[in-house]
Amino acid sequence: MSVTTTLEESKEIERREAPRPEGQSPSEAFHEIAIPIMFGPRQVIVRQGEPANRVFVVERGRLKSVIRSAEGTNAALEILGPGQMFGEAALLAGDTHYATTVVGMNEGELRSIDRPAFLAWLGRYPAESRQLLMGVSRRIAGLSQRVETSTLALPRRLARVLLLLVAELGTPAEPDAFNDPLNVSQQELGEFAGATRESVNRQLCAWEREGVVALRRGRVVVTNPNVLRNLSDKA
Repeated sequence: MSVTTTLEESKEIERREAPRPEGQSPSEAFHEIAIPIMFGPRQVIVRQGEPANRVFVVERGRLKSVIRSAEGTNAALEILGPGQMFGEAALLAGDTHYATTVVGMNEGELRSIDRPAFLAWLGRYPAESRQLLMGVSRRIAGLSQRVETSTLALPRRLARVLLLLVAELGTPAEPDAFNDPLNVSQQELGEFAGATRESVNRQLCAWEREGVVALRRGRVVVTNPNVLRNLSDKA
């Protein structure tokens, strides 16, 4: 589909749609035309290589963005939480396929609209384009940091991953916040840390003996976050 055709389709959609109330916010307009989607743990929302034809916004819950290498291994790139959008980079760049697979980490809800409706929404609220570009830039910066982290030794990588997951998965910043187990498997920790499950297990067992973490039915409880912070910040 050419850019000209896409813009023409967007204008046609705008002509067909009923006028929206004055003062309606971009978020309200988006919700009005978006389709709600419920998701659960390990549920695939989009798959790497599939046609990129929809944009998604997370309402509640958490998802992970995963890329599969040519060797068949998975690497988790980022966590997507409430208010975050995905799929927009492919649509804005004119890519025809999604670059990553997005999978639910827990139960949650999304809102989704297709390409023509998304472009029509941007046409109605052009200021949102700047916000989208800023969001894409921040995500690219975050992915660049992940690439830098991938060159570090496993203990530092895993320490950063554990601290990131504690922060991203909604554990409150309280003195005893780390007493709740992270609802992620050791396989998922390996995906975020760029390591095998076996390597992750060996490191976690070593940390358990040192009192840094506790392992409960495959889940991890961070019992001494200061050690992880020191490892993470180590020069």
